[in-house]
Amino acid sequence: MATIIRSISFKNFYNYSGEYEHNTYEFAEGINIVNADNGMGKSKLYNGILWILKNKVYDSDTRQPVDIMSCPLKVLSDKAKGSDDMSLESGVKLVYEDDSYQYTIEKTIAFTKTTQNARFNNTRDWVIGDVSALVTKCAIDSTSRPIIIYNIEEQNAIIKNLIVPAMQPYALLQGEAIDNIVDLSNSATLTTTIETLTDLSSLKTIERSCQTFTKNAKNDLAAQQRNQAFNRTAFEGYAQDQKRLERSIEEIEANLEKFKSEYTLATETVTRLQAQILNTGDRVKYQRLCKDLDSRIEETNREYQARISRLNNNMFKQAMPWLLIGTGDAVQIYGRLRDQYTKARTARQLINNPESFATILPEGSPDDISLKKMLESHQCFVCGRHFEVGSEEEKHIKSLLARSETHTAAEESDIYLYFDSIQRNVAGYMHTDPIFAAIAEERRIIKQLSDKLRELKKQRKDAEIEYFNYGGTTESFDSERDSNQIAAYTKALKDVERLDSLIKQSKQRIDALKTELEGVERNMSNLDGARQVPAGYQNMKDTVMDALAIFENTRKRIYDEVISKLESRSNEFYSKLTSGNNVMGGTMKFERTELDTIEVKVQTDSGSELTGASEGFQRMKKIAVVMAIISSRLGGGRFMYPFIADAPFSAFGKNFINNFFDTVPDVFDQSIILIKDLYDVDDEQCLSEDGHKVLKQMLDGQLQGTFYVNRIPQEADPTQLCTEILRYK
Repeated sequence: MATIIRSISFKNFYNYSGEYEHNTYEFAEGINIVNADNGMGKSKLYNGILWILKNKVYDSDTRQPVDIMSCPLKVLSDKAKGSDDMSLESGVKLVYEDDSYQYTIEKTIAFTKTTQNARFNNTRDWVIGDVSALVTKCAIDSTSRPIIIYNIEEQNAIIKNLIVPAMQPYALLQGEAIDNIVDLSNSATLTTTIETLTDLSSLKTIERSCQTFTKNAKNDLAAQQRNQAFNRTAFEGYAQDQKRLERSIEEIEANLEKFKSEYTLATETVTRLQAQILNTGDRVKYQRLCKDLDSRIEETNREYQARISRLNNNMFKQAMPWLLIGTGDAVQIYGRLRDQYTKARTARQLINNPESFATILPEGSPDDISLKKMLESHQCFVCGRHFEVGSEEEKHIKSLLARSETHTAAEESDIYLYFDSIQRNVAGYMHTDPIFAAIAEERRIIKQLSDKLRELKKQRKDAEIEYFNYGGTTESFDSERDSNQIAAYTKALKDVERLDSLIKQSKQRIDALKTELEGVERNMSNLDGARQVPAGYQNMKDTVMDALAIFENTRKRIYDEVISKLESRSNEFYSKLTSGNNVMGGTMKFERTELDTIEVKVQTDSGSELTGASEGFQRMKKIAVVMAIISSRLGGGRFMYPFIADAPFSAFGKNFINNFFDTVPDVFDQSIILIKDLYDVDDEQCLSEDGHKVLKQMLDGQLQGTFYVNRIPQEADPTQLCTEILRYK
């Protein structure tokens, strides 16, 4: 039963501030685009759907989906938190339809401040309620009021009906999530994906049931044969052989499943380490380049600093400062002005503070020499009294002596002494042209060093990026890590070879034991006095064995048909998605392995395996496989649930994005694409050139769906952010 999301509304949910009616998106069949720059509500809309379906939100700090009650204050709008309201509510309301009913699901959390100035992220300032759910339904086109669903189990069933849990991994894509859905390097994972979407797993379940029926039918027939056997001793011997062979087959089959599981893990390890080992040489190259550039940067920086220091010294050195070279008569003019200023300043200071220039003592006061002798003899020459060390009398004499010394020091520290030296030394170089050339040369060299340093740092940054692109980490500068990887890779290769041999041996042994078992069962049948065993037992055994063979052959036939169809459809979608690109992405080849798994390889036109395609090509291959799986599904060729993708094009170019919009309606009845690639902040409608093209296609009726743009007022206070929703179609 197909489902369509008709609308989603928000109340004080992240930066969707305000009531539901101000924060509503109405969606239709086809492509529904929400175009917004980073931080303008794309991921918050996605979080609203996660909350409805799973009671989770995507935490940008941990980069993981978390239970909404583990971070409730993050969900509540900051603008609402800063309001004067003491009681607040954050909520999401979603309306969807299936073939019969329209359902409304609303989930809310109530918040109450414990203080008027409640801190935004401190739970002690808030009383936070539990998640409350309100679910209603009404018949489509009905005029009656919606029915409130109170039963929790029925509520959950309605929520699951929107996108059933088994399909949610294929319906909800956030960024690189496509990489986790279809791992083209993991054949077992791809097999599980295909079986989930094509119902082949149901055939396997029927096969297992037939195997159980076959075993029971054999046991019933054997019991009847034993009762009718004309040679009970011989029959019991064959019966024991039968049980022994059946036990052996079961044990080997169990070991075979174990070997297959270990083989899958080993091949995954080989695939994972192979990519890393293939990049080891590149990592080492860029690692060495980083260290070499570090050395060159350090050396260049030392030379640069030395040049700067030498230039500073030349500019301000006392003997001949380059700062004054070429000033001509300006130095003499400065000297005269300085002397005039000094005399005027001295006169002002003498008038304002005579004691700063002369020590005024009473008549007959001793001079500095007498003061020093008084301090040495501890006797005052004026009054004739003796004084002790540290006494007030000694301190007074020291203060008289300090006046004179302070005045002398002040004179010697005067700035004009420095410029006197400059004036005397620079005079002979005032018109020396070679010094101007030297200054220009120093500046040229310093600029060269600065440019070189900047270029080296850029090269160092680029080398570091390449190092990390090839799988390097901060800790992996230690070469032991690469050695350990090589050892692990070698072991995994040996494990693959060993397990492959064990799997083949096990299959051969099972075939041999089954042949032997068929012979034993024929011998048992020859001893049972067959005419006396009711025909129904033999008929039942033959019937269930025939049914088992039919289902086994049917599964294999369907499997092969599906693989062939998937290969064809995947390449068809892949061709559409990559149309217009100059670089060819190869052709996908699906193959069923001996382990009943599917292996996907990408080949060139010449048939050789293609590796190293860009991330955009790699992800488009996976989207093509998902589209092929969905369109090949037994019982229908379309995805019956909304397809919701948050920023799915981070690794794609223009052609990929445009081709995606052209191709996605072939598979998905409804898609909700949250995208920033069509956004242009400088455009009046906030649309890029491609955004205008897509909108025109919708307005002209070439593309079915809706087109929204999210905006946030520029220069907005982070605590006042509020997403504005604009509907263009």
